[in-house]
Amino acid sequence: MINNVLDISLEILRCPICGHNLELSGNRLKCSGCKQFYDIKGSIIDLLPEEFVFGSDRKWMEFYDKIAPKYFQAIP
Repeated sequence: MINNVLDISLEILRCPICGHNLELSGNRLKCSGCKQFYDIKGSIIDLLPEEFVFGSDRKWMEFYDKIAPKYFQAIP
């Protein structure tokens, strides 16, 4: 099921930096244009590279990354 969802997602998603297609490269996505890599954490595609997160946004990102696994465990 994850691969099916990933296939559908790759038809829709584009690189947020340059707008090119994303392709699966190991356990990450790679932009066919700018070559930026995007991690897949569990079944979540992370399209926000850490180098683009500044100030208090970084603290929120770290907070959400920390609680995300607990959130998904609570979903039946």
